[in-house]
Amino acid sequence: MVDLQTASRRELQRALDLINYVNAQLGAVVLSAEDLAMRQRKLFVHVGARDTVDGCVLAEAIEGARRLESTPGAAMCAGEVVPAACGISRIWVAPGARRSGVASRLMDAVCAHFVYGCRLSLDKLAFTQPTADGRAFAARLFGREDFLVYAEE
Repeated sequence: MVDLQTASRRELQRALDLINYVNAQLGAVVLSAEDLAMRQRKLFVHVGARDTVDGCVLAEAIEGARRLESTPGAAMCAGEVVPAACGISRIWVAPGARRSGVASRLMDAVCAHFVYGCRLSLDKLAFTQPTADGRAFAARLFGREDFLVYAEE
């Protein structure tokens, strides 16, 4: 895990390189070093047996989220804002490591280590702009289709 607020310049640059690679894979907005350091963000990385990155999660502190409401052909946030502590800004697993539990292990690490000394429950996590694969993973993880989502600032 890399705490992006306290990371050295070298750690921050390596994290930024990984995140922007992931952004390109996900079609997400490119982030700058300033973007990473300005909010309480942590990068969780899963390193495989060959010392390659098998997956990563970029998590950030949030205060609230809304339930995902699905309609045919669309998905949107609906209802009241409910308390949430951790937003999953990015989650990515390398194609060769998918369906092997990497994403689940990463999410377990987020729950265990995002807040020092406190294990977060799944009901305190929210996703932002999930891809179709991310949506399917989140539905399996949370055990419900209307999991929490938030708007990334």
